[in-house]
Amino acid sequence: TGDVDPPEGYEPDDFAPMRFEDLVERYPNHVLNIEIKGTYPDAMPAAEELARILTEHDRLDAAIVTAFNDELAEAFHGLAPDVAITPGLAAMTAYVLAGTALPEGRTIVQIPPAYEGIEVLTPELVERAHGDGLVLWIWPNDRGWENSDGYRRLLDLGVDGINAADP
Repeated sequence: TGDVDPPEGYEPDDFAPMRFEDLVERYPNHVLNIEIKGTYPDAMPAAEELARILTEHDRLDAAIVTAFNDELAEAFHGLAPDVAITPGLAAMTAYVLAGTALPEGRTIVQIPPAYEGIEVLTPELVERAHGDGLVLWIWPNDRGWENSDGYRRLLDLGVDGINAADP
């Protein structure tokens, strides 16, 4: 922020956050798991910029995009239909609680073990999701899961991936 001088031997730019486009260029062989924050239509400029960057850098087949807001997720899908996207919160909630089919082509889902006091990740859900051909990526939403024992419990449940915030 400029409020504090950098340590000896460093410049302020050494601590600047990396631009997303720089990250895409730096890691050309990594699959990118990207969340678009916000809601439709306010977050559309971010969705449009993301579609532009992924297209210009030929990363359409090396990205997974998610948004909690269903309208935003679907709007992004309209901009970049070749990018894998995960279902939004409403679609995922309907799938978990009512067994409603997910939108066409949504094969990767990213869910927490629990959400707003409701246990989401159960052995029954894992079995149903895998039976439906879904890949489950779990984002541990509390520190009780963010350790080796928590990761082991998730893997023992049969999840396909862990979006670790604090590995």
